[in-house]
Amino acid sequence: MSRHTVDEAIGGAHQVDHGRSRSCTDTNFKMRTWKCLGDHIWQSEDASSCCPQCNRRASHEHNVDQAPAVDPRKATPIFSGVMRYFPDALAAVARLSKAGSDKHNPGQPLHWSRGKSDDHGDCIARHQIEFDQIDKETGEYHAVAVAWRALAQCQLLEEAKKK
Repeated sequence: MSRHTVDEAIGGAHQVDHGRSRSCTDTNFKMRTWKCLGDHIWQSEDASSCCPQCNRRASHEHNVDQAPAVDPRKATPIFSGVMRYFPDALAAVARLSKAGSDKHNPGQPLHWSRGKSDDHGDCIARHQIEFDQIDKETGEYHAVAVAWRALAQCQLLEEAKKK
C-alpha cells in the first residue's frame, strides 16, 4: 500500500522529513505550512488551512489507493480560478462589452456581433500600445479593450477546436 505526504499531493516531491515543516502553495495560491508529525501524517500550522487534497483540517494521512476521485467539472474553475482573481477587470470588460453592443446594435439586446470586427490581433496590438491610457471613446483603459479582444479571439479558437 503506497502513501504520500500532503505536499506531494499538490505536486511537490518532498521526502518525509519528521518534525520539519514544509511550505506549499494551495489551490488558491495561498502559502500554507504543514508540519510532519511522522509516518506520513502532516498537520497544518494554520487552523484555517485545509489539506489541498481532501479539504480536511485535522491531522491525517492519505492512502493513494483511497484518494478521492477528481470531478471533471471541477477541472475548469471559472469562478475560483478567474472571477475571484479578476473581479474588477472582468467588470470593466463587461462594461466595455455592453457599450460596444449598444454602439453596434442600438435598441437590441446585449449580444456580440461577430462579423462587424474580426481583426482581433491588430486591435489588441493597437490598444496595447496605450494600455495604461483611458480610451476617450469608451471611458475605459485601453487594457480593457485588449482583454475583450483577447477573450473574443480565444473564444473563436476554442469554438474552432470543438469542431
